[in-house]
This record gives sequence, C-alpha cells and structure tokens, in this order.
Amino acid sequence: MELLRNLRASTRVLFLYEVTTSRHSRLRTIAERLGMTVQGCSDYAHGLERDGLLAMVDGEYRATKRGVEFLHDRLVDLRSFVERARREMAFIETTAAMAGNTIRNGNHVGLFMEDGVLVAFAGRSSPSSGGADA
Repeated sequence: MELLRNLRASTRVLFLYEVTTSRHSRLRTIAERLGMTVQGCSDYAHGLERDGLLAMVDGEYRATKRGVEFLHDRLVDLRSFVERARREMAFIETTAAMAGNTIRNGNHVGLFMEDGVLVAFAGRSSPSSGGADA
C-alpha cells in the first residue's frame, strides 16, 4: 500500500483532505494542522497545484475536482486495505489452552505454541497473553 509506505503520498492526501474539509486562506494554518513547517507546506502546495490537484479560489486553498477525485480514490484504497488487513488478523476473544505450569483462576498467562498445541504459562510474558478462567 503506497499510501502507508510513502510519506510524500500520505502527506499529499492529508493536505488535500485538510483543504477539502476546512477553509484555509493561509499556508500557515494548513502547516499547523498537519504538523509541518510553512516551507514544507508551501512545497506540497506548489506540487499539488502543478499536478492540477489544488487551486487558490477566492483567496482560499481548495482541492480541484481532480484533487477531490484523487483524494477519494486514495481513501477508497486505504479503506480496502484496512478492511482486508482486519479480516486477515486473528483476534481471539476466548480459547482453551493446556496448562504448562500451575495456573490459578485469574492468573495472567503467556500463550505459546508447542508442538502444535497452545500452552499457557502463569508468570511468563508473551505477545499473546490472557487471563485464566477455571
């Protein structure tokens, strides 16, 4: 996903989003909202204008029709990526595991795969963890 890997691409999207959802007559306010320098903001504005995505209209920075389409397309791509990533991630609320040591009700346990079996150990930390419920 280019938008997440490339700072320039994501900043262009954030800039267009800002001028599409808020009114701005000064680059300083855009820069403040995006957490960047005015000079950096100016560089992005010039690039977006050069690409036909941004224009100054009645003293305000606004995304052009092409800019809004560009923004929309990137947000649709981002949404698709997030939905796909969410489906691919395994989040388990409740599961059973074999006890690897003495576990009492309410103990915090670390979870480990051992020979294809999920094993819980009280007192061991793991990125996968849970609470014992007898």
